[in-house]
Formats: sequence, C-alpha cells, structure tokens
Amino acid sequence: GRVEDCRFAECRLANLQIESGADPVILRCKIFQSHGVGVRVTDKGKGLLIGNQIYSNRSSNVCVDDEAEPIFRGNAVYEGSADGIMVMSNGLGTFEDNDIRSNEGSGVVIMSGGEPTLSKNTIHRNRAHGIFVTEDGHGFIKRNEIFQNVLAGIYIDSESNPSISHNRVSNGLGTGITIADEGEGRIEDNDIFLNKLCGIEVRTGGNPLVQANRIYEGIGVGVKVTTDGRGTFKENQIYRNSHAGVVLENGAKPIFEGNAIFEGETDGVNCSSYSTGEFVKNKIVKNALMGVVITRHANTKFVQNEVSANRRSGFQIADSGRGQLEGNDVCFNVEAGIRIESDGKPLIEKDNRIHDGLEDGILVAWGGAGVIRGNRVFRNKKSGIRIDGGNPLLRKNMIYSGSMHGCLVTGKSAARIERNDFFQNQVCAIRVDGGSSPVVKKNLIHDGKGDGLVVGSTGAGVYELNRIFMNAGAGVKVEKNADPDLIENQINNGNGVGLHLQPGAKGRYVGNDIAANYGDQLRIEGNKLGTGDLHFENNRVDWSFQPSFKHPDLAPIVRQQGNKAFLEAPEVPTSEFSKSMTLKHTSSLAKDFEMFSHKKLSQTLPIRKI
Repeated sequence: GRVEDCRFAECRLANLQIESGADPVILRCKIFQSHGVGVRVTDKGKGLLIGNQIYSNRSSNVCVDDEAEPIFRGNAVYEGSADGIMVMSNGLGTFEDNDIRSNEGSGVVIMSGGEPTLSKNTIHRNRAHGIFVTEDGHGFIKRNEIFQNVLAGIYIDSESNPSISHNRVSNGLGTGITIADEGEGRIEDNDIFLNKLCGIEVRTGGNPLVQANRIYEGIGVGVKVTTDGRGTFKENQIYRNSHAGVVLENGAKPIFEGNAIFEGETDGVNCSSYSTGEFVKNKIVKNALMGVVITRHANTKFVQNEVSANRRSGFQIADSGRGQLEGNDVCFNVEAGIRIESDGKPLIEKDNRIHDGLEDGILVAWGGAGVIRGNRVFRNKKSGIRIDGGNPLLRKNMIYSGSMHGCLVTGKSAARIERNDFFQNQVCAIRVDGGSSPVVKKNLIHDGKGDGLVVGSTGAGVYELNRIFMNAGAGVKVEKNADPDLIENQINNGNGVGLHLQPGAKGRYVGNDIAANYGDQLRIEGNKLGTGDLHFENNRVDWSFQPSFKHPDLAPIVRQQGNKAFLEAPEVPTSEFSKSMTLKHTSSLAKDFEMFSHKKLSQTLPIRKI
C-alpha cells in the first residue's frame, strides 16, 4: 500500500510496524511521540519510506531487525529519547540521504549481526556516538557527513566489522572513529578532521584496516593506538593535528606502512609505555617538534622511513625507550638526526642514512646508550656522532663529510667505537675530551681535512689497532692533561705530524707504526720525560722523512723502550742519526729539548703502570 502525509503518534509499542510480506510506501508522514519505537520493520519486512519526519519517540525512532530490508530515503530522524536508528538481529536495509540528528543516544546503532547500507546521510549533534557498531555488527557506511556528535563520530567494538568509506567525520566532541574491544572494520578513503580528541583511536584489542584516509587538523592526536590496540594503517595522510600525528602507548602493536605524517604542531610519532609495532616506508616530515619520540620501554620498529625537516630532532629515544631503526633516511632535521638520552637504548642498524642535519647527526647524551651499527652518517653541520655523557656501541658505520668532527666524545663518556670508517670530516675524525674514556678499536680514520684522532684535555681511553692515514693535519694529537693508551695503531701517509704530543700530554704508547707522514713522524712539545707521564714501548718509527730540524740526542730516549735505567747515552756521531728523530724547529721546542743535548744524560724514560 501507499501512505502519504499522515500522522502516527502516541502508540504503545510502535507508531508504525512493517512485518513479513509487507512492502508499503510511506511518504511525507510525521511519526512521533510513540511510547516505544517510532517505526519498526521486522521479520523480513520491507517498505520504502521517503521524506518522513520521525522524531521524539521514547525508544529508538527507527528499529530494523530479523532480516527486514526496508529503504529509508530523505527522512528526518531526530530528537528521539534513545537512538535515532537501530539495526539489529540480522536486520538489513538501505538508509540514504537522511538527516539523523539530536537523538539522546547514538544517531545509528548496528548490532547483533545487523548489516545495513548507510549512504549520503547527515548524522550530527547526537548525544552519544554518530554511528555505534557493536556485538558483531557489520554494514556498509559510505559517503556520509558525520559531525558534532558528543562521543565518537563512529564507534566500533565487540568483534564488529563494518566497511567505512568516503565519509566526512568532523567536529566531534570526542574522537572521529574509535575501534575497541576486538572490533575490526575496513576504514578507507575518509576525511577525518577537526575532532576534539583523536582522529582515530584503536584500543583494547581493536584491529582495523585503515587505508587512504586523510586525518587532519584535529584538536587532539591524529591517530592513537593504546591498551593492546593493533591495526594496519596504510597510505593515510595524517597532518596538521594539534598534538602528535600518531601516538602508541600501553602495549600497542599496530603496523603503519606508506603513510605521510607531517606538519603536526608537536611530534610526528610518539611511542611509549611498552608499545611495539612497526613503521615501514612512511614519510614523517615537517613536524613542529620531533619526528619520532620513543620512551618508557617502547620498542617500536622503524624500517625504511623518511624522517626529515622536523623542527627538532628526527628521532628522540629517551627515558628507557628502546626501538629498532633499520634503513631509514633521516635528514634535514633542525636538531640532531637521532637523539639518545636518559637510558634510551635503541638498536640502530642496517644502513640508516643520517645526513644533512643542521646539528649533530647522532647525539648520545645523559646516560643514553644503544647499538649503532652499519649506518651512514654524513654531511651534518656539527659532529657526525656526538657522545656527551652516553655509552653507546658504534660499529661498522661510515661517518664522513661532516662540517665538524666525525665523532666527538665528551662529558665523561665511555663509548666503544669499533670498525668504523671515518673520512673527509672537516675538523677531525674523532675527538675525545671532557674526562671521557672510550675504547676506539680497528677503525679506519683517513682523508680528513683536519686531524685524524685528537685526545683533548682530560681525555683518556684505549686506542688500538686503528689505521690512521692521509689526513691533512696530525694523524694523532694528544693535548694537555690527556692520558690515552695508544696501542698498535698504524699512523701513516698524513700531510701533518704523525703523532703530536702537546705540552702537558701524558699517555702510554705501545707498538705503534708511524711512517711516511709529511710533517714530523713524532713531535713532543714541552714534556719532561722524567716526570713519569709518558711511556713509550716497541713503537716503530720511520725517520726517512726529514723536515727542517733534527735532534739526534732525542732518538736514544725514544728508542729506550722502557728500560728502567738509562744513566748515560753512548756517544754516537751525529751522522748516524741523520735519519733518526725529526722535530719542527721552533724556539719552544728547542728549549724543551735542551736537556738532551749533553753527552751524559741523567734523564730516563719512566714507565707508568697501567
């Protein structure tokens, strides 16, 4: 039948009920103030309802259940005392171009196997959710305008699995979309923006597929995954949110792949509280603070991401954060490319490229540690790697073309630096000072535009089996009050001095090869060799290069090799030492070595026990 322009009101159960076999056309009617449901379609009932006003009913304004399959088009469903539309118990139906607003509950509820199609509806100003999908609810939700709802624009839980596409979900007082309590869903190609809390929240076992959405300009976080939430996020654009673009916390374990996370007003990604998960091939760029923050035992994995042009660091790992970084491109960040501090202990390996930063490439500070292995660190404005109070392991990295140091170790650090390749750094390859005592072993240090290795004031440490060659400055320079152990290093083919000990330098020098340097092979300034501060043993020095000044009487002292008594030097003709010890001729050096000019020497080269 056909019913037009009628009023249905104040019935006890339902103002209008459509049951099995019925297929009416209901046009332009007012259906209101029922003591129960406004319109109920049940038991495989159908019907076409167009242009009706369904409002102010005590229970749901519309209820569809028991495989009923009506069509609702162009209706106004509003101000119900409960939900606007309820689809439950395997109910179906098509809802198109309806205005669903200002209901005391949710605009639409889908539950218990309900599977409607919602298309081109306006769902707004409801006092609970815009759409609530629960208890194994399903359905197709597409091309709707969902805005200004008090709770979530769309809320999915309890093993529900709807398809949500091409909607605009905005201006909510809560989240845009929440997936919780084992809820799933396919969320694709939606615009989610200007929501007060999260654009998308996944929690308590929620596991959606979120693909090709635009999540932007939220007053809160763009995407938040918390409390064992999961989910796969692919090819979304997450941008210009007031808080972090993505937050992971409390055991979250999602996968983010191929997303663009950019222009956030704080961090791009923030991982904390034992969260894990993976970020693969994302672009995390131009955020106002950090690109990525990992704290509080989070151990998230980042693989082949671009993390660039953030206004602070690319990555910050702090406060017992962990994390695994593999193959990322970290560049053009305003502060350090990667910053590790406060018991942060990441694994950074497998060819991360940390380059073109405006400060240090990697900064390990204030108790930071971790393993940094197999990466390329280059063209940073400050040090390639700066260790300031940290204790990392650096192994098999290429650190090159930096504007300052390849690696600066300061602040009482105790790092281990092994098998790295340092080259073409502007100031020096490695500088150690500030009471630091690293182990520097089996590195290549070459082709620097300044010195190779500098042990600065109060620096110490062990430097063993390194190859130091073809540097423009000194191969090794030891400054005042530095006290290193140099053991079996090769220092050769430099354009400056091979080993340069400045006034007040200390240390133990054992088994080093020093040869073919175009400055002096060995230069010792202002050190009184009888004071117990220098120990030489079994070094091999090639004196064949002859700068302008030779001091023959120094050669026996250096060659003494740790003998406990050397009271007299044998008289040896100067000619026999014509290729012995060479020193740059300065007045200060000449004064320093006056003590060795006598035929009988009372000085001995003391041995310092290590």
